[in-house]
Amino acid sequence: MKLDEFDLVEPPKIRDGFYGGRFEPVKLTIGALITALGMIISTIFLTVQPTPTATPPKQPDKNTFKDIVKRQMVKIANWLLGLAKKALVSLPGILGGLISFLFKKAGELVLSFSKHVIILLLAVIVFAVEITRKKMLKTE
Repeated sequence: MKLDEFDLVEPPKIRDGFYGGRFEPVKLTIGALITALGMIISTIFLTVQPTPTATPPKQPDKNTFKDIVKRQMVKIANWLLGLAKKALVSLPGILGGLISFLFKKAGELVLSFSKHVIILLLAVIVFAVEITRKKMLKTE
């Protein structure tokens, strides 16, 4: 776009710089038409095409050691959360809030261990190693 003396006195309008203003027709390119037609055809094709039905996966055996441990830990977590509610209601003031908070956090910890049993197993092993190490250091 070139500027002349008239443009220096009165600035050019923004719409003069490109085609397709308010009252001008919008040009469609051949590429835009081909893209739109391709998308329409692919949508129709994918809608009409039959999808293969998948057989549901076989349910795993729920009596493995890991599943039994998970179920028991979830029960313990629910028990601890129930104790937290009872402690909050029955104990007075800040003492009830504090004990309820501790039970709630313990329940959340047990619940997270139930989701990640390997972490629980590693924690038990580390705890056992530390206990035996302390006993061995005391005997020396």
